[in-house]
Amino acid sequence: MDKSNKDVSKSQEEKSNSYQNDDIEYLEASSLISSKKMKKKEGKKKFKDDYEVPSDDVIKKILKEQAKKSRKILGDKERIFQIINDVLDKTKNIPVLGAMVEDIRILSAMVRDYISKKYVKIPVASIVMAVSALIYIVSPIDLIPDIIPGIGYLDDAAVMHFVIQALHNDIQTYRDWKENQS
Repeated sequence: MDKSNKDVSKSQEEKSNSYQNDDIEYLEASSLISSKKMKKKEGKKKFKDDYEVPSDDVIKKILKEQAKKSRKILGDKERIFQIINDVLDKTKNIPVLGAMVEDIRILSAMVRDYISKKYVKIPVASIVMAVSALIYIVSPIDLIPDIIPGIGYLDDAAVMHFVIQALHNDIQTYRDWKENQS
């Protein structure tokens, strides 16, 4: 492996560790994730309980916990941009998101323009909620682990859907502003 590949691998590992450390703190601070007992059967791990799409109350708790991290990093332009890039990379390969992918792109652009001070006509609380959802999406540890085929992204989709609906007016105002910029 040449030096540039090592640097990229090291950078990706550091980014993953950063998210993982944040997520460990999140998991310790919130007791949102019920313990799902796994049992080994015929050499395979199977979940004892079925996962469900989280309720609005659970999503609100998730966002409240993520908001603490979001407020801390709002001033870190580079980190926010990295999270946005990670979200955009991740979401292009998640079929369950469907039509929400475009909304996620707009939400990401809105946050990027806010952080860049190009678009500031939005309440800080809305930006915190948007950043909280973006952090949750890139988080390797969440209610339904992303590695579970077929259902691993349901919680991510539920969180994004909730935020997009909650920020609908802010997103529409941003879209209108963006169209007038062209």
